[in-house]
Amino acid sequence: MTRRTFKTVATAIQCAHHWHHMCNARRYVAIQGSGTYLFQELGLSGRAVSREELSQRLKQVIDDAATIAESGAEVPAQTVANTIFCALLLEQHKDATHFFAKRTLNHAITGEALPTQLWAGFAVHRGLDLTATTVIEVGSGEVKQFSPGAAPVKHDAAPFYAVLAEQGPTAAAAWLDSLVPGAAADSVVKFGTAALRSLPAVPGVEVISQESEAQLEHAAIAAALEMARPAAVSGMEFLGNLGWGNGSAQGMLRGVLYQRDVGLKALMKAMGVDVTAKAKSRIYPGGASEFYQGVAAAKAIAAGA
Repeated sequence: MTRRTFKTVATAIQCAHHWHHMCNARRYVAIQGSGTYLFQELGLSGRAVSREELSQRLKQVIDDAATIAESGAEVPAQTVANTIFCALLLEQHKDATHFFAKRTLNHAITGEALPTQLWAGFAVHRGLDLTATTVIEVGSGEVKQFSPGAAPVKHDAAPFYAVLAEQGPTAAAAWLDSLVPGAAADSVVKFGTAALRSLPAVPGVEVISQESEAQLEHAAIAAALEMARPAAVSGMEFLGNLGWGNGSAQGMLRGVLYQRDVGLKALMKAMGVDVTAKAKSRIYPGGASEFYQGVAAAKAIAAGA
């Protein structure tokens, strides 16, 4: 986004619900965070997917994973955990008839790329000029880097947390600075989410609350939807957003905060997966039966049982 585009965001957010108010019985939720990757995997990104179709597709993911487990091959546990979380939210929020996810939309008039994720909402709220500022988002599983004129870069967060635990906050801050060598201090803005909320403060990193995370994600998608006006959701009522990641889940639905202090890592642990390993997968010696036991345990964690 350009600086000029960002100046229109506050107005766009106010207009977003008005645009969708000319609705009929079709109501949709915008999916964010790790859910957007699930939609990409399923070939659903950019579509308004009906509750019925999405439910069927999620069931198919679990069934296919059980077949893989029975064959003795490695099961893609992260995809399964993502699926379990999505299915739970589907069950909990029955007011929505459709679900929509797309990491980047395009301005209806200029064609300009409009990011829809947390970091974009953070940038809007802080009034950052993204033509001159690098934003670094420190998550539970990844450190994401958004630099002017460059594609987003994802770094494994494990080395950062290892440095923080073994060498302390100052060394952890230096590790983050090494991602943008030579950059002026005022040209890099860093913020963190779930995992950093219970750890020692890292110099130069603003840790946002879960409520702020939900609000900023909502701001990002609402503004992008208003400026892009995607045909896929034209005429539908926008209920709000739901996002989840490795450490938490949150959203704003009809202006009401939804938050959970559980994420994909907890679900994968319940499935017996080593979440410190780079590849989030495992073999189930007991085949499909053992796999389904793991799924049941993950569902219980997701549901708060």
